[in-house]
Formats: sequence, structure tokens, C-alpha cells
Amino acid sequence: MIDQPEFTLDNVPSVNVTGSDGRDFLYGMTKSDTLNGGAGDDTIYGWNMGTPELPATPDMGGDTISGGAGNDYIIGSMGSDTIDGGDDDDILSGKEGIDYIYGGQGKDVLPSGGADNYFRRIAA
Repeated sequence: MIDQPEFTLDNVPSVNVTGSDGRDFLYGMTKSDTLNGGAGDDTIYGWNMGTPELPATPDMGGDTISGGAGNDYIIGSMGSDTIDGGDDDDILSGKEGIDYIYGGQGKDVLPSGGADNYFRRIAA
């Protein structure tokens, strides 16, 4: 009999995900992830929100998240993240950890995530 490895979120490596030119929904995992929405209006979460098949887990890794072109909605993870909204009008929030949030061009909304966040708007 061959032993099958047990699948848990603890043994899932970091993810590196790039979205398409359309509307994407991207979710990070428990480690330091790289999430890039690409063009289009994207929704990006730095952590796994949970499904019936995969329960929600906190993400303590520091993620690198980029929205790209389009009106994006981005929420970071529990770790220290770097979030770049890119061009257009975005909603960007860091959650816990010390986050670096770059608004880019457009009319961005930058609500505080409840921790030490550093915001920078990049002018045209």
C-alpha cells in the first residue's frame, strides 16, 4: 500500500497568481503570497475566506498584492503586506500587520485596517 500525503493548509506553499484581463477574484493562502489582478476590475483578498470544502484560515505571511489597471477592491492579510492599487479607482485596505499601501492614479479609498499602515498616493 502506498502512503498518501495528507493535504493541509500548513503544507501548501506560497502562491503566485496572476489574473486575466477580465474581472478576477483572487485569494491568498497561509504563507507569503504574490497576487496580481492584471487588467480588469478585480477583487483580491490576501487570505483564504473559506468555502465548504476549504475552511477559512488566517494568513500570517506578508503578501505582495497588485491590482493592475481597473477599479480594484483589495484587502491584505494578517501579515505585513505591500499593496499597490495601480491605475484607476480602487478600494485598498491592509488589515493587521504593518502594511505599505500605494494608491496609484485615480480616486482611491484607503480605509485603515486597524494596524500601523503607511499610505502613499502616487500622483500623475
